[in-house]
Formats: sequence, structure tokens, C-alpha cells
Amino acid sequence: MRNKGLHYVNPRLSKQISELVDQVSNGSIRLKPDEIPYRLKKMLPIEKMRRETVCRRVEGYFHASNLLFEKLMENRRKDRKQIIDKAKLKPMGYYHYFTGSREPADYLKTRDDLLNDPSTALVKLSNDIIGMACLLTDTEKTEIELEF
Repeated sequence: MRNKGLHYVNPRLSKQISELVDQVSNGSIRLKPDEIPYRLKKMLPIEKMRRETVCRRVEGYFHASNLLFEKLMENRRKDRKQIIDKAKLKPMGYYHYFTGSREPADYLKTRDDLLNDPSTALVKLSNDIIGMACLLTDTEKTEIELEF
């Protein structure tokens, strides 16, 4: 996942994901933060016995979490550490033990290793998306309250 290009998500799907993130960030669509992974799940269905569909979902979630992180960085002028603390983002090792993964712990050292254990990666990315979306919507509410 270190390469900048998307391997499993096609450009049309990538555009749909970025439009969803843009709509959530600018407030044109009202979604609860925990509904965003559900919407992504509908966009990225998994077909039985096809590993590339699982990889597509993991990469789609990864893409959405990166877009949300970028939105928080540019719109809210917070530094990386603040976003990680306030969105309660956890390291990959936490989710390795949290999900009871049977994969070796060395497989999940960084975000680049997400495709090594997709089930753990989906749990982590879902929680990351929800945490960053909560932070994005909370920040918008406090800015609106400050204007009045």
C-alpha cells in the first residue's frame, strides 16, 4: 500500500469514495460517522471465493481513511498528533490482539501491511474512519457555534 496508485480500486470507484468523503466534509450529506463504513461496504461488495474483492474493500477503506485524514489536516489546521489523539486512532498491533488474529504479529507492523490480514485491517480502518468522521463533524459544530 506504500505505492501511491490504487491497485484494486478502479478510478470510477475511487471517485465515488472521494465524493462521499467530500460530501461528508462539506456537510452536503448528513450521515452519522458510523454510517460511513456501511456506505463504503455497499460500494465495495465482497464476492465469495474472490480474494481481489476483499483486497478492493481494504484498499477502498484505506483510500477513504487517507482522504478523511487529509481533509482534517487541511481544513482544520491541526497537526498529525492532535488528529491521532482526538480521533483515538490506535496502532495496528492493538487490532491484531483485539480481533484475535492468527496471523503472525510481524505481518501487521504498519499500515502498508493491511493486505496481509484483511479482517484485522477492515476493523482498524472502520474504526479510523468513524473516529476521523466524528472529529470532522465535531470540529464543524464547534466552528459554527463560535460564529454565533
